[in-house]
Amino acid sequence: MKIHDEQLEGDVYKINLEGRMDIAGTQAIDLKFTGMTAAPRKSIIVDISGVDFLASIGIRTLLVNTKAVNGRGGKLVILNPDATLKRFC
Repeated sequence: MKIHDEQLEGDVYKINLEGRMDIAGTQAIDLKFTGMTAAPRKSIIVDISGVDFLASIGIRTLLVNTKAVNGRGGKLVILNPDATLKRFC
């Protein structure tokens, strides 16, 4: 699992995920992903177009961090979700 970030115009922050979000892949990025979504970032885009497998643990990681950002008054959006993830969004 690979994770990299970029600062877009304004206060928009983008996180790109690539690989398999299975148990091993999610564990490999979990701490870094949580840090990237931490305050004071309020506008975050998570691009999962490079994710070729998304297990329930990966969905959990995305949802937990989305709720944390939203709870701080921010907004985290998932870019390019597949049909499985769209059911949870």
